[in-house]
Amino acid sequence: MLYYAVPRIQLNTESVQGVFGLSWMLLALLVIGGNVSSLLYRRPQIARTKAKRTGKRVIRQRGQ
Repeated sequence: MLYYAVPRIQLNTESVQGVFGLSWMLLALLVIGGNVSSLLYRRPQIARTKAKRTGKRVIRQRGQ
C-alpha cells in the first residue's frame, strides 16, 4: 500500500490534502512500527510454548 501511495501523496501542510497526506503517513508508520515490534517480541513466546509442549522448564539466560 505504501509503495503505491507514497509517490502520489502531497506532503505540504498548506491545504487539506496535505494535512490528510501527513496524517495518513503518520498512521501508516505507526502500523508498520506495531508490526515490527510484534515480530521482535514474538520469539520468546515461541520458546515458552515449545517448552510447555515438551514439559521442560524455560531457563532465562543473562545477556540475551
